[in-house]
Amino acid sequence: MRVKDRYVRGFLAGAIGGIASFIVNGGARLLGISTVMWLELMGLIIFGYLPHTAGQYIFALAIQITFLGILGGAFAFILPLLSSEHIWFKGASYGATIWFAFFSLPHLLQLPELKEIPLPTAVANVSAAVAWGVALAFALDRLGSDPRK
Repeated sequence: MRVKDRYVRGFLAGAIGGIASFIVNGGARLLGISTVMWLELMGLIIFGYLPHTAGQYIFALAIQITFLGILGGAFAFILPLLSSEHIWFKGASYGATIWFAFFSLPHLLQLPELKEIPLPTAVANVSAAVAWGVALAFALDRLGSDPRK
């Protein structure tokens, strides 16, 4: 499939990557490895508290996937500056950078619900971020990541 608009390609790729990150995040949560998923951070930002109901979780997930789509759009604009060579590594690095930036928010905003994150949760969340970045790069490549357009 060839999508001509660079931002739309990046948005779609970021949203597709959001599904990959949710699978990693949700799997880690189901296995008892992680105590906090990305969508709970989104819920905290949106509602002011961690989601409690299925509706709140679904809404937070939709916002998360949309937000990751927007970040994918930004990556699509950054990529031509770097070249699309080694796109997988650049996607993984971008995902890890996004994770670091956004998981610094609880400390910067002094959110007590997420003040202390156990090591397994941090590892699970950075793994989800790297999975997002790799899936973003893969989807962007499949959608046509030609940096000249």
